Amino acid sequence: MVDQPTDHPALIGWAERSSESWCLDRAGQDRLVVDGLPIRWPLRVEVYNVLRSLALAQLGRRDVVAGPPLGGLLKRRGLDRRVHASLLRGSRTASLTDLAKRTDRPVIFVSEMAVASTIEPSLAVAAALPADMVVPLVADRRAARAWRQAGYEPSALLLPWRRDREIRTQAARRLSLAWRERFLDMPPIELAGMDVRADVHRALAPLVLRGGPWLWSELSALALALRRVAPRAVVLATDQHRVGWLAARAARSAAVPTFVL
Repeated sequence: MVDQPTDHPALIGWAERSSESWCLDRAGQDRLVVDGLPIRWPLRVEVYNVLRSLALAQLGRRDVVAGPPLGGLLKRRGLDRRVHASLLRGSRTASLTDLAKRTDRPVIFVSEMAVASTIEPSLAVAAALPADMVVPLVADRRAARAWRQAGYEPSALLLPWRRDREIRTQAARRLSLAWRERFLDMPPIELAGMDVRADVHRALAPLVLRGGPWLWSELSALALALRRVAPRAVVLATDQHRVGWLAARAARSAAVPTFVL
């Protein structure tokens, strides 16, 4: 993969393209598909953020992004999902089974983040439905708080702790093996005339190896929710971020209609 960006728009373009192609080998085949799950797609937004910072740093520029610095640090080190899950377990959420009993075939609203651009459209659609039909499934305690403030009882997108740890441990082993094999046939990744393969490897390793196993935990939690609730539909604010992408995949597997706002 050869690219020669030197200005800010070109750097952003390089990061965008690289976030979708960094897993490809010399033949253009995706080398990081584990158990049928192509890692690059649910992680592409997070990978893009890492590669953007890498690109700017290579040319001596500082990446200034919105949001708390601690959040960015946790993401770069692959620890944000662990922190979010721990905080979510300690927050006030309802039993998914209890919510499902309130009405026949409710609508699941999957909320990954509490930013206005994602939570407000979901709340607007939910407000148009009978309250007992709405089952908010949240992956973040701030999203849970937003749903509670709107008068709903959210349920946490979490497996029982022991099962969650078991799934992540198994996934980590498989992902680690695929990660090592993936770099055996890695084409050059050029940025401003330099081969930055080693830099990309170092920058993305924590995100993939620490944060990646949570994809299997989240996908399993989504599949379990769909089985328990048997919803008539799943509503997503976006299917471009990791949980939304996984939710769309799980809903397709369960033959449940999905609506992306």
